[in-house]
Amino acid sequence: RQELLDSFFEEFTQYVADKWAVGKEKTNKGVLIAISKGYHRIRIQNGEGVKTLISDDETYRVVQGYFVHHFKEGNYFQGTKSGINGLIILLKEKM
Repeated sequence: RQELLDSFFEEFTQYVADKWAVGKEKTNKGVLIAISKGYHRIRIQNGEGVKTLISDDETYRVVQGYFVHHFKEGNYFQGTKSGINGLIILLKEKM
């Protein structure tokens, strides 16, 4: 069940990112952040242009270091705000 949920959430977020065409078409530097409080899931879908700047491991560290800490305390707004700021800082360092 856990693997099925993880797979579904990953496929769903990829579908949304593709369908919404997140980011500019030429640079593909969009980022989609999907959060499911009910299923305790967060997924960051980086566009191909962002993947050239930050790795999956770096994205994982942002999720764990910024989002999850606050989410575990029930502070979803603060966790989301903190996580977005963490991504911005990381991307600015890489640009």
